[in-house]
Amino acid sequence: MLAALLLLAPLRLPAEVPGRGFGLAAACFGCHGTDGVSRGAIPSLAGRSERFLLLALGEYRSGASSGTVMNRIARGYSDEELARLAAWFAGRRE
Repeated sequence: MLAALLLLAPLRLPAEVPGRGFGLAAACFGCHGTDGVSRGAIPSLAGRSERFLLLALGEYRSGASSGTVMNRIARGYSDEELARLAAWFAGRRE
């Protein structure tokens, strides 16, 4: 009975789960480079300000900024996930 209740209880994660930002950010590595350091025409994300990244992601998600694929990708993330992505990439160094 206790096991069933534990399964039904909402999972509460701490404010910052080690590695959680990496898990979200890994999906970006194919275009923006490993750890957000691009070696091509697509911009690097590593070291950009958290505010800049969050604003850019929000504009892609809302459609205010156009991109080839970023508009569709950004719509798949929640506000919390976008904030975690912005914080994670802002903490990286190019």
